[in-house]
Amino acid sequence: LFFVILLVSSAVYPQFRPYKFKRITLADGLSQSSVGRIFEDKLGFIWISTEDGLNRYDGSSIKVYRHNPSDSNSIMSSWVGDFLEDKNGNLWMMPYSNGLVMYDRKSDSFKNFYYPKKSDNISMLYDHERDLIWLSVRNQVYYFHTQTRDYKKVLSDTGITYTRMTIHDNNAWVNTSTKLYRIDLETKNLEQIRVDSDSKVFTDFNSIISTHNGSVFIGSRVGFFKYSPKNNKIDQITKLSTLNAGIVSFSAEAYIFDQGGKFIWVSTLNNGLIRINMNDENDVIYYSDSPETPLKY
Repeated sequence: LFFVILLVSSAVYPQFRPYKFKRITLADGLSQSSVGRIFEDKLGFIWISTEDGLNRYDGSSIKVYRHNPSDSNSIMSSWVGDFLEDKNGNLWMMPYSNGLVMYDRKSDSFKNFYYPKKSDNISMLYDHERDLIWLSVRNQVYYFHTQTRDYKKVLSDTGITYTRMTIHDNNAWVNTSTKLYRIDLETKNLEQIRVDSDSKVFTDFNSIISTHNGSVFIGSRVGFFKYSPKNNKIDQITKLSTLNAGIVSFSAEAYIFDQGGKFIWVSTLNNGLIRINMNDENDVIYYSDSPETPLKY
């Protein structure tokens, strides 16, 4: 089963309306029920990645794309790990291994760009200022120029498995499962961030996002954390003051994701969903299936 979130805007701030959900199933044409990633492109199409096919949903019907070994214009892999659009509006996709894919809207086909050396993909990120796509793969980081269409290997082989990346100003913040690194985007130098903190902080990182003021939020299997580059300090967030439900406490597993540079969403284990405004960290909304959680504030 799969759920698409339909965003409902409010005409009067801070009036709040609950989000509405529509269920999309195999009966609607979804290629497979195990959904990996979801992305809305500039034209409003919803792209849904599954283990057996890429799905494009236009609000009423679904078109499925799969890899065809005999067709060079088919997608590199039937399983896509992530999506992004560059500043020229091109739609890029990261399969689970071996390179990048660009969707050609005019021909409704795909252009595949393979790595110099086969490798599993982990994450990708777009550097808007330099028009580069940064790719974290097993034991390496690449960047790909969207104009010249070539890869550059950034680092010497370190033996580190990179996981997630986020960019703020001239820095890329990279987290492995147990460590945090900074990459200078100009020099491409890698630096491990060392802070005085409880060792449990560096356990099972799974996601990372930077905000407009430079703060770095990290999700992990043991909770939700905030790193401040200015004072080189990392703190675990165990409670948040929300606009609709007062103080909300949590300490279990948290996974975070970015909604278009506007909001951070925090998915917790058995403790609801939290939305944080990236421009105003005091604007926090809590979502829960509990009837005691108010939907307006």
